[in-house]
Amino acid sequence: MGNQIIRQPDGHYAVFSTVTGTIIRWDATKDEIVEWFAEQAAEDARQNVRRKIEHVAAGEARRAYFQFATTWDEALETDRKNGGDASADKEAKRDMTERPIDVLRHTVLAEGGEWTARRAVDALDGCYKGMRDDGTVGGLAPTQQRARVELNKLVDQGLLVKHGKIGKLWTLTDEAERKRSEDPERSET
Repeated sequence: MGNQIIRQPDGHYAVFSTVTGTIIRWDATKDEIVEWFAEQAAEDARQNVRRKIEHVAAGEARRAYFQFATTWDEALETDRKNGGDASADKEAKRDMTERPIDVLRHTVLAEGGEWTARRAVDALDGCYKGMRDDGTVGGLAPTQQRARVELNKLVDQGLLVKHGKIGKLWTLTDEAERKRSEDPERSET
């Protein structure tokens, strides 16, 4: 059960630990009991946050948040969608002028057609500053992996459809293609 507040015969209050079977605080006023519990809760919260920070610092956010762990980019995107201030502040300070998802969304709508990770990398030229293509992950260079992530975000947003069992090809959804063809600003290339 934890800690139980008990009224003493003299009108003061005590805290009885059902874990240890001992009285751990006694002769206290109501306010002192409230403060004691608040201090205990604050220390518990500090320890909990220290554990979480250690997991996050070690690159193991899932150990702290399980399947609900969120990356910085995911948090910024959600913040932007919900009108938060952090995304506007961070976007203004970014090294790149535009975020990859925005560049890719604009390019996909402007050009249409079939999309592969390689084509997306070409469209995102400059968005992956400092990222090197000297190693591969799952047969794809790191920038191609990132481009696939961005293409899949556009699938989640209803702009693209992924084709095939292993999903190496994306095309515009019918609705996106219709919007693209109706856009008077779109230049024919």
